[in-house]
Amino acid sequence: MALSNGNGLSNTPLIFLNARSQDKEGNKVAPHFEIARVGEDKKIAATGETATKVSGDLLRPRFTSRDFKGSPTKHLVLYIRDGDETYNLDLTYRISSRSLMNALLSVTDPKGVEISIYESKKGYEALSLWQGEKMVPWKFDGRKGEIPEADVIKDKKGAVVKTDFSEVDEFFETHLKAWADEVFGPEKAKNEASTPAAKTEAPAENPAPAKAAAKPAAAKSAPKATKPVDSTPPAENLDEDVPF
Repeated sequence: MALSNGNGLSNTPLIFLNARSQDKEGNKVAPHFEIARVGEDKKIAATGETATKVSGDLLRPRFTSRDFKGSPTKHLVLYIRDGDETYNLDLTYRISSRSLMNALLSVTDPKGVEISIYESKKGYEALSLWQGEKMVPWKFDGRKGEIPEADVIKDKKGAVVKTDFSEVDEFFETHLKAWADEVFGPEKAKNEASTPAAKTEAPAENPAPAKAAAKPAAAKSAPKATKPVDSTPPAENLDEDVPF
């Protein structure tokens, strides 16, 4: 079973996952993936099921933009296939998802990955990426100036009004699109307009590029974990103050 928390989920062609750390009233809850399925009426609806891990083989991600209260909101949609099941993990751009994006950029083989959601030692929602029994490290280190800094906007009194992450988000999106072409093969040119939120079919497997980039001899497909893996990463990554 590619979804984990002991809830005994049944098979379905496509399962939708959304990361949650608050309930409907805005109260803080333990971070989890809220699960939704397509009903008999062909509409997507939450089922009340939850999970804390999802595993399988990554497919080509998609980037979308949707209107939220009159403002466009960017989303990264990851597709994870495990046998007959495919999971649609929809992530808005925020600190936890930017950290996951940074780890995705280190992946050279999309098979046998696991994404876990948990509460960090500082009490925040965090996402970690695993392959085999090892956590995938970040590709870029913001503390070394490898990631653009967010623009902190202050008022005349010096109080922070908001933090603008647009340059950071553009950085990760640009690198992820190039990464996707390298890992899954170039995608045919098409209209990159926003995709509907209620899309119920997973993308087809992308054909391998005509000539794959050479990999080090030691790089092999990571096997799927055959036993439960502790999803809490070491403090060297996500429990530190992230630079974005």
